[in-house]
Amino acid sequence: MAESTMYSSMTDELSMLFISAGDGDLGAVGKLTEILRLAEPRECGDWDEDVRLYWENGLQEFAKKCDLKRLNDKHRELVSAMLNCCLEGTMFRNLYAILAKDEFPNYGDPAGLIQALGIRDEKEPLPQVNRRLAVMAHVKRDAFCFAPAFGVGVVGTVDDFSNEVKVTFQRRQTLGLRNFLDSMLLVKMDTEAHKWLLKTERPKKMPLSVLNEKIQGAVCSAFPPLMNPARALLVPHVMSDVQLRNLTAVAESPKADEAGPSPADSSPEQSWEQSRSLKELSERMKSVSSLEEGKEYEVDDLRAVLIAGAKRDSEDIKRKGEEALNLALSLAELQQKLPAPMSQWFSDVLADLVAKEADVWMDHQLFLDTSDKMPGRQVLPWFKVTCSAMGADYLVERTCYLPYRLWSNTEKALPASEAGLLPKAVAQALDNELISADALLWIWKSKYADLKDKYLTNPNLLFRTFQKGVKGTYLKAHRDLFKLMMDDEKFQRHLMRNGNEKSVSDFVHCIKRLPLLDASDRQSLVVKIVRLYPQYLYLVEEKKVVRAALPRVTSWRCLRLRQLQLQHLIDVMIPENARALADARSRGDLRENSEFKYAKEQQALLRKEQARYEQSLLNVQGTDFRDVVVEDEVVVGSQVTVKYVIGGEKATYCILGLLDTIPERRLVSFETEVAKVLLYRKQGDIVEMPNGADAEIVKVEALSEDLLEWLNGTPELGEDKASGVMEQ
Repeated sequence: MAESTMYSSMTDELSMLFISAGDGDLGAVGKLTEILRLAEPRECGDWDEDVRLYWENGLQEFAKKCDLKRLNDKHRELVSAMLNCCLEGTMFRNLYAILAKDEFPNYGDPAGLIQALGIRDEKEPLPQVNRRLAVMAHVKRDAFCFAPAFGVGVVGTVDDFSNEVKVTFQRRQTLGLRNFLDSMLLVKMDTEAHKWLLKTERPKKMPLSVLNEKIQGAVCSAFPPLMNPARALLVPHVMSDVQLRNLTAVAESPKADEAGPSPADSSPEQSWEQSRSLKELSERMKSVSSLEEGKEYEVDDLRAVLIAGAKRDSEDIKRKGEEALNLALSLAELQQKLPAPMSQWFSDVLADLVAKEADVWMDHQLFLDTSDKMPGRQVLPWFKVTCSAMGADYLVERTCYLPYRLWSNTEKALPASEAGLLPKAVAQALDNELISADALLWIWKSKYADLKDKYLTNPNLLFRTFQKGVKGTYLKAHRDLFKLMMDDEKFQRHLMRNGNEKSVSDFVHCIKRLPLLDASDRQSLVVKIVRLYPQYLYLVEEKKVVRAALPRVTSWRCLRLRQLQLQHLIDVMIPENARALADARSRGDLRENSEFKYAKEQQALLRKEQARYEQSLLNVQGTDFRDVVVEDEVVVGSQVTVKYVIGGEKATYCILGLLDTIPERRLVSFETEVAKVLLYRKQGDIVEMPNGADAEIVKVEALSEDLLEWLNGTPELGEDKASGVMEQ
């Protein structure tokens, strides 16, 4: 996998590895580790921004599933590779902190160590944090160190409670751990350089460049490499300046740039028009800065290559995705670099691709995936190509499904006459329940006040958006919108219509009722609301509602059925058991009489059943439920419909009396767990069902006339078995 999948691939194969790693697949974790170890350049700050975001978003689920107390071996290796690549994120930094604790399990003050390394301080760049961690691994008693201001010194003691390091230069110095890590060059023990500084061995004669290279490999520091580490470390601690010059007075090896061009460098470069595949074309076009206007280009074969790669009958999804991406990259490069005289040729090619029904435009999800994987600088030309080929309506409709970071490219790609299409498409998508954090974030940052007033003054819509599951590159908009709600005063004021009482009340209702926020976030928002609008303190104060105990009522049908069951027990089953006992006694020795033992066991069970029936009927009254008034709140004697947030399935329950639980009819007693969750909730509330899933109450209504008639009918003995009445 790692051999064929590079860190920059952004393929379905790599996406599956992210998902599998998030599901706990250690094999996938190992493969991701290997891919990151082979990443070149190593630090993600040097990667294409889209690739960096792809990795940071892709590893979110893995980060969530990690044990925050101790990492297992496979997880530790991946987290280490992530840190080496400097992948950024709050959850990642938490994992890096755990990694540091695992690396130094005997350090007395782990929190002080984490602070000194700067791991949780997001203002501290991760490359520097990574270098500090590398230096920390070699902070040992009697290790040699070097500071430009003091020269060579020796590490004394490391106080892991006060987080200080004592170092002996010409005199003893005490440095804070952070200061020590940032200012010291450490010499690794058991290296030749360490032995030279101990003076147990002496360097052999070699060129200065080779000596510097050896020493550079034996040291580590959090600051840039020294220009001449040999002189810094060896003079005057080991030898004089003259001795160093004599030691290194040998011929230097020829430099690479003097060796002449390699055969690969001298090979003639093939022209982009001669590309034989989409991949070859996209790669060659990267090295072309611009094309000359007056020059004639042979592009007939190239047109055939573009059209041939547009449609793939193969069911190989991965291959199809790669070809679509190569086509998009090629078209984007051509759109940017073709001279004006070739614009007609390019328009004809696009028309042919549309006629050929190019996969990348005909397959909705393939277009989204391809656009999401495009390098940042190629997105705008790709959207311009799409707009030219498929029309502005196509582009804006697809944009509503894309991550927010790409939306500005659509605005730039649209002709001036079509600028109003995107806000219309966004409004239509939201009205059709295609809600997304990307759309709401775009509205907030746009100039369209009417959209802001319609969609960003609705707390219920905002919270429903947060409850929608997202992953990958869609996570950023989700996080940014959540941060706006939590921290941005301007956004909060707009959401509450600058202090409109109903809007404030709706926001408070969502904060308190919907299972989105943890206790600390909920408290933080409530405090901010009161700070903005102190006159509405009464809306956020917790009101203790003392409800009277529910009366012990049940439907007439189930009450009469329970009475019939008790009467049958007393009049039929208990006398039969008494006769069985008498018959068993008449048979002689009771110690070996199995029939007597069975009859006695039955007697105990029947007495227990009689007591249970009598207890269930104690003070229970029958009711016909016809006088129940149902508005928008769930009460005993109402019918409620819920819709599960994930999956969209609906379920209907009738909340009835003590003895009225009949599962297949969706009748439940008010004492059941599902009824306790639903009672006194209102239409629009989100509740956590007994199975742990979130569901929205979408309808509260009175019981149907057919059900009321059935509940007040006359039962027959044995009906509980036929209808499934559950014993209470």
